[in-house]
Amino acid sequence: FDQIFRFHNDNQANFDHIEAPERETLSQLLKESTPYKGDRIREGKQAMDCLAEKIRDQITRERQLLIEKAQEKINQLKVSYEYLDASKDIQDIAVRPFEEIITKAGKQPYIGNLKSDRNYLSELYTKQLNYMVENKPKPQTPSGVEDPPTQPTIRFTSIAKVEKEVRLSKSQLETMEDVETYISKLREAIEKKIKENYRITLN
Repeated sequence: FDQIFRFHNDNQANFDHIEAPERETLSQLLKESTPYKGDRIREGKQAMDCLAEKIRDQITRERQLLIEKAQEKINQLKVSYEYLDASKDIQDIAVRPFEEIITKAGKQPYIGNLKSDRNYLSELYTKQLNYMVENKPKPQTPSGVEDPPTQPTIRFTSIAKVEKEVRLSKSQLETMEDVETYISKLREAIEKKIKENYRITLN
């Protein structure tokens, strides 16, 4: 009974991320004033074992998805012009947060945290691109030669952030006219960012 109690308390955060009808079996058992009567403990143990397997399987899936996407972002960074122009120290710093996420994923016991880290990767990717732009080495002008004109600084944002700038009077698209209005406003927002020398990441 104590093992079931600990399992139930330790995995509250994981239950919301799996299909778990067995959770009700545990909840009912823990409410019992006489849980040792009949087969209640045996049924509870079976439900716990079933839940534990579902949680393990889901953690394995989410961990693999997170690691794959983090590695994908590392690969995208490493072929970017910003990375190739950066010094070795800046390259290492740009990649490090992704490597830390991969390392942490191997020990993460909560499904929700794995999902949150995966959802954060696109934002982190844009952030690290901007970090490399801000720390781009400045070319040395030979003595006696006039400095070249300053070039506009390229910055990065994500399509998700641009979409948040689109404002409609409606909370949902209901008609083809709504669709046209939304697409038009999104296009305006994208064009505005491009004119401001932003590059927009798509994922």
